[in-house]
Amino acid sequence: RGLLTNPRLAENELIIGPLNASEMMPVQRYAQEHKIDMAVPCSVAPLFLASSPQLSTTAASVRTQCESMGEYLNKTFAQDQFIFVSTGVQKELDLIANFKTKLPASHIKATLTYPKMGADSLKKSLSKKCRNIIVVCSSNESAVNNFLTSIKSLQDSTLFVIGMPT
Repeated sequence: RGLLTNPRLAENELIIGPLNASEMMPVQRYAQEHKIDMAVPCSVAPLFLASSPQLSTTAASVRTQCESMGEYLNKTFAQDQFIFVSTGVQKELDLIANFKTKLPASHIKATLTYPKMGADSLKKSLSKKCRNIIVVCSSNESAVNNFLTSIKSLQDSTLFVIGMPT
């Protein structure tokens, strides 16, 4: 915010930043008022991008992140099975769909909705022949914490849990 009071800032053609979304609004307003382009190195909501023509983002979209992670999982765990977990909301199901585009269907064992389908459903889906890669596609902190607590008792060395950065 202190930088926005510097009159020399208005002489620029490009602002790179802010580094996090919580500082976005005042910087975006300043850039718009002074007709300065912005490149933001953090994720920005698509609607916000569409309404701000001078704004661009250098961060990969969540979809791209999921597809890239799917490719990595496919290479790293090529002989293993994948189990997806979400709370069932559409946004999370879309993330799962993005992951699945990069994984062989034959290696996808289950898509579970937690807590509707509890830890018992997960236990039934686990394989003893290969590693079990559980991909939790939820940013619902309470649901994720409850899920992790419910599977803690499994103490299985073939179990790998991967989650979203949020």
